[in-house]
Amino acid sequence: MSNQMPPTEIVANSGYKWTKEESANHAPYETGVKVSEGDSEDMSAAANSNSINIPVDWEVTGDTWKDTSGDIRNYITSYSLHVAHGNPIFDWQLEFCNAQNGKFQFTDQTNDGYGVKCYVLGVHGVNYNSKKPQIKMVRIEL
Repeated sequence: MSNQMPPTEIVANSGYKWTKEESANHAPYETGVKVSEGDSEDMSAAANSNSINIPVDWEVTGDTWKDTSGDIRNYITSYSLHVAHGNPIFDWQLEFCNAQNGKFQFTDQTNDGYGVKCYVLGVHGVNYNSKKPQIKMVRIEL
């Protein structure tokens, strides 16, 4: 990630507040949180020392949501991985509903990673480009 963070922007009519980011392989992507959802719990600095890697097999779901199961369910309860409709820059959008606040690093089938810091509970999103968009690993830092 670059040392200088670009400003957060509101994308018209999307319902998300988006922030531009850079992936592990230096590709641009965006993270977002639905503006109308979630409570305002802050992440505590003391909680940032715990991390866990959870293997997942998240295929493209189309416009439907899938409930998670197993260990990941303690942190993410559901997700949708689909084409980023109407987005001229990014091909894919991963949306997820977090059950805990923290940093989530999603690794796709190309081994590129996309990090999202969640400060509120609710629906969050990642817009990215990938030749193999399926998510195979989620790293969680609480």
